[in-house]
Amino acid sequence: MATKRTAKKRAAKKAVRKAKRAVKTAVRRAKVKRAVKKVMAKRAVKKAVRKAKRAVKKAVRRAKVQRAVKKIKAKRAVRKAKRAVKAVRKATVKTAVAKAKAVAAVKKVKAAVAPKPAVAPAPAAPSTAAAPGAKTALNPAAAWPFPTGSRP
Repeated sequence: MATKRTAKKRAAKKAVRKAKRAVKTAVRRAKVKRAVKKVMAKRAVKKAVRKAKRAVKKAVRRAKVQRAVKKIKAKRAVRKAKRAVKAVRKATVKTAVAKAKAVAAVKKVKAAVAPKPAVAPAPAAPSTAAAPGAKTALNPAAAWPFPTGSRP
């Protein structure tokens, strides 16, 4: 009988071992499944993070580009305005110079055309003596310039 008992015990032990193995493999499989799920979740999170980072970088780049474009447009507008101011200044200077030249030319023309007032010599006291060196046929003594009338 002892052999029957031992056989029964052996079978029971074998069943217990099988059950323990089944439990262990089930536990192991469950752990593996959980690990796989964790890994997959981590991958999904990492993927989502990468996507979000890319989107943020893209948005930042776009914002930077837009800011740069705005700056460039502002600079261009300032340059354009400065050029316009310069052109206006040049034009006003040119017109002022042209006006001044025209005024000067008109003055020259007026000065050239206007009759000059005749400068009248100061009236001299009438003298009875003849001009020096003038010979008169009537009175040769009158040619002498001195008032005494006597010649040396």
